[in-house]
Amino acid sequence: MENTMTSETRTIGALLRELFDEARDLFRQELNLAKTEASEKASVLGRNVAFIAAGGLVAFAGALLILVALSVLAAWGLRSAGLSPETAMWLGPLLVGLVVAVIGYVLVNKGLKTLKNGSLKPERTIRSLKEDKQWTQQRLQRA
Repeated sequence: MENTMTSETRTIGALLRELFDEARDLFRQELNLAKTEASEKASVLGRNVAFIAAGGLVAFAGALLILVALSVLAAWGLRSAGLSPETAMWLGPLLVGLVVAVIGYVLVNKGLKTLKNGSLKPERTIRSLKEDKQWTQQRLQRA
């Protein structure tokens, strides 16, 4: 009877040791998956921040360059339409500036909307950890 008890003890001990080793390996794999997923999310976040920055810079540079060039043209057109030179000089740049500001607004909102819809939560890792928990519970029930 002692031999049977010792064999059963070794078997349970071996099973628990195997379960521990597998759980440790699984934890390491999950940790690597979490690192990879976090890196991917950070990359997407960085790209979207770059969109916002690029949109802001393009809007600013565009506003400066286009305002200078088109303001003269708009003022000339408004003056030809019968407005006084004083009115044409401020109304032309105002109209051109509004168009440029709208373009910049659209670019910035595109980046913000994309960021708002994104998630930094490591969803695959969480799902995988839940599956691992179920697997471990099943293994413990069998042991």
